[in-house]
Amino acid sequence: MSARSSLPSPAWAARARPLRAGAAAAALALALCACKPPDIPGPVAETEYKLGAVPESSVGKIKLNYWKLEGPVKAGQPFALGISITNGSEVWLAAGTADSLRLSASWLEPTTYAARAPTVTIERKTGVGSGVSGAEQFTLVAPPAAGRVLLKLVLTDADGTSLEAAGVGPLHYDLTVDP
Repeated sequence: MSARSSLPSPAWAARARPLRAGAAAAALALALCACKPPDIPGPVAETEYKLGAVPESSVGKIKLNYWKLEGPVKAGQPFALGISITNGSEVWLAAGTADSLRLSASWLEPTTYAARAPTVTIERKTGVGSGVSGAEQFTLVAPPAAGRVLLKLVLTDADGTSLEAAGVGPLHYDLTVDP
């Protein structure tokens, strides 16, 4: 067998060139698809949705804690209530700004959870740094009717959206409102 016999004939080589060029182009296209860089998001996709001034990924790291309840709760009268907020997020929880987180207080029937009085939004007065807890004391007015009641406190964003779905658990106080 001569060396020449293992080489393709000139006619076959002429027909194979377009095939090889097409195969090379297909292989190159596959390689380019495999090496395609990830899509670079535009400025809108790059920003994270925020709840108030807190990025959504940090919201679940914020926790409401029971602190103190002062004095008897009398129908239609103000009383003092304190809570603490543990800020495990990476951002400062500002208070008193247009986009700071607020507290929402709802008075509910303890068995049916029907509203016993209108929900009240409470502006927070104290900022809480990252990685620390801060106490917040405020005054609420008890519902006008005496009896057992459930007070539910939850953090909300500036628009009133509850942060429960994002992982911030509410506080529940089972209280008896005196006449």
